[in-house]
Amino acid sequence: MRKIFSLFVAALVCAGMFAATETTVYYTAPEATIGDYTVKLNVHYGCDSNVDPWEQFTMTKTEDNYNGDPVYSASFTDKWDGLCTMQFQLYNGDSHVSEVVAFNNVWTDVAAYNGKMYVHSTGKWVTLSGEEVLPTVVLHGTFAGSDWADTQEFTLADDKQTATLKLSLGKNIYYFGVKENGSWYANGNTYKRSGIKEGTGNMRLMADVEGEYTFTWTYETQSLSVEFPLPAPTEFTLTNGYYLVGNFNDWTPSAEYLFAATETEGEYKLERTCGADTLKVVYVESDLLEEWYGENNYGLPESLQTKEATFYFRPVSNADWTALDGHLHVEVKEATGIDATVDGAKAVKVLRDGMLLIEKGGKSYNVLGAIVR
Repeated sequence: MRKIFSLFVAALVCAGMFAATETTVYYTAPEATIGDYTVKLNVHYGCDSNVDPWEQFTMTKTEDNYNGDPVYSASFTDKWDGLCTMQFQLYNGDSHVSEVVAFNNVWTDVAAYNGKMYVHSTGKWVTLSGEEVLPTVVLHGTFAGSDWADTQEFTLADDKQTATLKLSLGKNIYYFGVKENGSWYANGNTYKRSGIKEGTGNMRLMADVEGEYTFTWTYETQSLSVEFPLPAPTEFTLTNGYYLVGNFNDWTPSAEYLFAATETEGEYKLERTCGADTLKVVYVESDLLEEWYGENNYGLPESLQTKEATFYFRPVSNADWTALDGHLHVEVKEATGIDATVDGAKAVKVLRDGMLLIEKGGKSYNVLGAIVR
């Protein structure tokens, strides 16, 4: 994935879509640490060591000092407007002695270090006046529409431990991640009024009312919390639960397609007449379509169409079920008055695959003659 990202960035550079930035980086360390060594700045433009270029620059000792320690600087053209690795190295002639890593294999925007100073003793970035520099934070997601885009930056709190952002949003499901100095964070959490639901992939916000949502980023733990607007919604069109949707109801949940709980824990059922249906199951909460089940839509086989059937659903996939990646099982209801026999034996029910079940000699056969029980 990093290689694909690096090649993509490289292509943008070649196309002129990244404007190279003239950059100056400062570094301060105790005189005793540096001694007679040469200080060098070593940078990696991308995150793939096999593809992306490294560059090294000799740092010059300035006339300034920071808390009594000398300050070194190096200027260069930042070709990609960001780096993946930055190291401050000590050399004895041509021999590498040691290094301090400011950041490693993490995409970092040029604004995070350009004109800033890295302090050897604390491992933090500061301005030239000595004020600590914290990473810039934005949300990157669907808040402005279907296309992913950055929001405005978070505002640093007075405690300098957190940063906040307030967004006025309509009722919807929003998909997003956090960019800290250009680095991507997405823990897969779904943020709901009732709490956080853990998951994988991009983050989601279940915005259940129109209003102002407050996002808070904690720097130390790189974690996000969301405060929902009040008052909480009190009335909904749909009951929270699992719904069958498909071409038969325009893929829109409605009360008649709500699954009901069975006596088996974690199992739900719905009875209906089958048709030439293509379908899926969706979980609805606060009138929002929170989670879909099955990677692909399920088309009912022709043998089930027009039959009365019971649809069984489990949010946790069942290895013995095949429909919707193991979440759905369709069973044709037992028929009465079936006028069918095989070798004089009366058919007693219709199987879920549309074949007849025959009882004969204490055993059961399907209409093809195979023993099924």
